[in-house]
Amino acid sequence: MRYNVVLVGVGGQGVLFSSRVIARAAFEEGMYVRTMHYKGMAQRGGSIKSFVRIGEVLAPTIPKAGADLVVSFELAETLNAYEYIDFERTKVVVCNYKFPSLLNVLEKEKYPEELKEEFIGLGFKVIDPMKALREEGLPPVVMNSYVLGVISKIKGFPIRPEKLLEVLLSSVKRMKEENEKAFNLGISSE
Repeated sequence: MRYNVVLVGVGGQGVLFSSRVIARAAFEEGMYVRTMHYKGMAQRGGSIKSFVRIGEVLAPTIPKAGADLVVSFELAETLNAYEYIDFERTKVVVCNYKFPSLLNVLEKEKYPEELKEEFIGLGFKVIDPMKALREEGLPPVVMNSYVLGVISKIKGFPIRPEKLLEVLLSSVKRMKEENEKAFNLGISSE
């Protein structure tokens, strides 16, 4: 068995935290796990890419078109994972969340607004965690817990939702109740 996950987003969204939860949960389920992170300028707002390889793998890097699952915590960051997507096989979950770059803020460059529709057209699952959390009165800081709930129910995902939630809750120091609610909200989402 082999299952490759690519997570992308920007610093401060919990990409690295989420990858650690996935890796630890897989390990606790008795699976072999390798991870690798590209952080670069990852302080709040910098681009982040994380690989989690589960099963019979030697290297921590995922080959081109080798992802089974791509999770993007920010709309435009999805483009940074394109090389790992096999458009016939890879499942892609994209958060409809926009983190404008400095060039967007300075109005030197326009945020690519058409991305959401393009991704939907490609068959990617576009979710709106911030809207769902807001409707339930949950804080934005638990967005990654919501996303973990969403991916836990994807067909073929090798980790039981119960195990993922157990590891998630043992990994957070505060707001355990909010994180659990967000995770379960992700599971129950469409």
